[in-house]
Amino acid sequence: MKRIVSLIVVISFFVSGCASIYNAGSQTILARSADNKEGVAVEITTSTGAYAAKLPATIVAESSHRGIEIRLTDVCYEPIGLNINKNITPSFWTNFLLLYGFPVGMLIDAGTGKMWKYDSNVMVHSKNKCN
Repeated sequence: MKRIVSLIVVISFFVSGCASIYNAGSQTILARSADNKEGVAVEITTSTGAYAAKLPATIVAESSHRGIEIRLTDVCYEPIGLNINKNITPSFWTNFLLLYGFPVGMLIDAGTGKMWKYDSNVMVHSKNKCN
């Protein structure tokens, strides 16, 4: 019995902060124009900075408290901004299953921002003003 309790304590120590472990890498997001136009200039802002791109664009970003914003910068389109939705990842909720992981793991995941998962496909709706 003592071995089982010890094993449970050791396992829960290693799996606390489940989202930080399973979502440690970057996330890839595909951003496309809703009207299927290619080459529309945008500025993408992530937690690591901002950069220029053209739609369709592949965004690679780390999970973060800060969101990801796509702002249209093309002269033929209204300057519309879009914030990419983020949801709490299911691995964050597995902390509830662990007695030790519940308070500690959730704090780790929340503190690192790894509890967030971005939408993987994004449609950028735009208003063409050149036609």
